[in-house]
Parts: sequence; C-alpha cells; structure tokens
Amino acid sequence: MEQSNAYKRGFIPYALAAFLIGIVGGFSTVLGPAFVQDIGIAYNNTTWTALAQAMSTAACAPILGKLGDVLGRKVTLLLGIAVFTLGNILTALSSSLIFMLLARFIVGIGTAAIAPVVMAYIVTEFPQNAVAKGFSLYMLISSSSVIFGPTLGGIVIASYGWRAMIWICAAICWCFIRLPDDRQ
Repeated sequence: MEQSNAYKRGFIPYALAAFLIGIVGGFSTVLGPAFVQDIGIAYNNTTWTALAQAMSTAACAPILGKLGDVLGRKVTLLLGIAVFTLGNILTALSSSLIFMLLARFIVGIGTAAIAPVVMAYIVTEFPQNAVAKGFSLYMLISSSSVIFGPTLGGIVIASYGWRAMIWICAAICWCFIRLPDDRQ
C-alpha cells in the first residue's frame, strides 16, 4: 500500500510549485495598472507587462520541458523557481517600462521551467488510472490560486503599493526554495 501511494507524497513539491506560479501570477494581474501609474506612463502600456511574461513562457516551455528530461525534474523545478524568484526581485526593482518588461520576461522563463515538470510528474509517476485525477488536481490548484491572487494582490497594493506586493511574491518564492527536502 505504501509503495502504491508514494506518487502522492512525491507530488507535494510539484503541487506547491503549481500553487506558487498561480498565486504569484494572480498577484501580478494587478501589477500593470499600478506600475504604469507609479512611473507615469500611458495606461495602454499595462498590457505589455503581462505580455512579456506570457511570450517568454510560451516560447521557452518546450525547450525547458526538454531540459527537465535531460537534467531531471527536481533540478529543473528548483532552477525554474530560482529564475522565477530572480524575475520577481527584478520586477520589484523596476523603475522603467523596459526594465519591467525584462523582469517579467525572466518570470516567464521561470514559469516555463516549472509548468512542464509538474505535468511530466503527473504523466510519469501517477498510475495510469489516476493521471486524469492528477491533472484535475493540478488544474484545481492552479485555478484556485489565480482566483485568490488578484484579490490578495489588490489588497496589498491598496495598502502598501505594488513594490511591496512583488517583494511578498519574491519572499514566497524564496521560502519555497528553502523548503527541506526529505527525499534524499
């Protein structure tokens, strides 16, 4: 029985990574308007911050998914979270649209490394009759965190500003990197 359920325990770091992408991504949906207002540029530039992240995620996911096959899922997951964290730190330090776009592009690269290894874990480690449940759980985690992220992000921005919200995102990422690994 223990052996047959080991995949569930092994999925925990991947599920947390999916939550991380979703909650930080949800927080970031309210970033654009606050950022452009803060630095005094045209409101129509809000779309570019989200687009920079989406473009790098879409472009890099196939490449970084393959990297997960070469380096291993765990290494790629941790590298992805490290890049994701770096992108959020750079976002918090942004003072121009170009710098912000570069920072969000880096966040997208981190996302592109994380998402494929989460899905690869489900496909390779879940029993064949539980793969659909694994993907359902992944979608539940991702979707629910994206639902709550904008609300929480909006509250933080209204109270403390957009930089504080991004520093919170970076702190969440850093805490995840520092989680102990009991599978050694």
